[in-house]
Amino acid sequence: MSIIDGAILSSNHSLIEQVLAIRQLPIPQTKLFAAINKQDLQMVKLFLDAGAVVDGQSMIAAANVGSLEIISELVKTGVSINSTDSEKRTPVILATIKNDTELLSGLLTYKPNLQFKDSSGKTASDYALEKGYLEVYDLIGVDGINLHDKLLVAIEQNDLVMVERLLKIGADPNGVNADREPFIVSAVSNNNLELVKLLIAHDVDLSVANQSGDTLLTIANRNYPTDMIALLEENDAPEQADFTKEKIIGYWKRRPLNDGEESNVVAKIEKKDSSYYFTQIQDGEENIEEITKDWDDSLQVGPSYLNYDFEEDLLSAFHYKYDRVTQSVFQSNVKEQHNLIAAEKAFEEAKANTFIRLKGYWTNTAEPTDDYHFVKQISVEESQYSGWIIRFHENGHTGSINSLSTDSIEAIEGNTVYIRNNDLQITFINNDKIHLYFDFLQEGEVIELTRD
Repeated sequence: MSIIDGAILSSNHSLIEQVLAIRQLPIPQTKLFAAINKQDLQMVKLFLDAGAVVDGQSMIAAANVGSLEIISELVKTGVSINSTDSEKRTPVILATIKNDTELLSGLLTYKPNLQFKDSSGKTASDYALEKGYLEVYDLIGVDGINLHDKLLVAIEQNDLVMVERLLKIGADPNGVNADREPFIVSAVSNNNLELVKLLIAHDVDLSVANQSGDTLLTIANRNYPTDMIALLEENDAPEQADFTKEKIIGYWKRRPLNDGEESNVVAKIEKKDSSYYFTQIQDGEENIEEITKDWDDSLQVGPSYLNYDFEEDLLSAFHYKYDRVTQSVFQSNVKEQHNLIAAEKAFEEAKANTFIRLKGYWTNTAEPTDDYHFVKQISVEESQYSGWIIRFHENGHTGSINSLSTDSIEAIEGNTVYIRNNDLQITFINNDKIHLYFDFLQEGEVIELTRD
């Protein structure tokens, strides 16, 4: 054994220093490796100061023994922090495999290449995930695209352990596969109960649907897996009807029923509290119906049924009457939405203006032809409780009082106002003359009143 080998073995630094000063010979790399393997920082410094040859293998040796101090000295001499061993593993990959968070934290201060792949094609983050070292993975970090891709592969391979690891470190459970289908839809379709449980535990969105618009519950019911249905119901997954109602909220314009026809029919679907309503508007007249759910989970609006085509974004209304079926097809129309909002605003203003124009007393100067139904006078006044009060004073009878609001007006067409639940039409001839028409009057018969 040489003197210097004995000094290395006994960590006799002063003897090594004397030998180096006397001999002034090149230091074999094996001597430096021996000092590194002993984690003898002082000895390493002596060899480096004496001009020992250093390369990437010195860095790998220091990483293998986990000495950040020696790594720091090697970096000072210009050795790359991304040096690799025979399997192309960098110090960061080696630290990850050993689950050495202290060493890894120190290495990260030198800004190593975290995307470097070894001869197996794996990065440090791949090893961290593979071995379940989530604390190490948190230190390394990764961008969202990689996380999505890793989760996609894990789901396709049904690697539930890896799926859980990825979800724990922030992978998005609401991602989609290559067919643009949400992970949860694929899991329910394949009746993968355990995968669905994992996704639910990480707040997956259960209100999604497949490309045909089927909700998760609809898919599960079609396949009859009772455990899956129970799981989805326990976590408040929406039924098909409620899901569809949410999707069709907004404004729709009906396509012309016949060639060459101009369609002026607009539909509005809105949600008030927990109920949904379908309002069809034509020529200023509104017809509103609540949207309910039929026994087969389809949507029902009065005597009609609604069907929404998710792929084409078309809404069809099927009306059944006297063994006949008529169909109206609506398409969403953003421009029509703005037009309808303006029209609704104008309609509300027109309804409010109706009572202002009617306010006061109006008298019938014609001779009575029917003592019972003859309206002699009406008066309209504002009420702080019910909006407006309109009194009908009939010949020989005490005046009847009707409490009205702007919502009592069902439609306004030109100068004619239609009052809901009163079977009454009021037509303004001019500012001082109006015509009244009740449903009990004969066709064409009106009552003419003039302003007092």
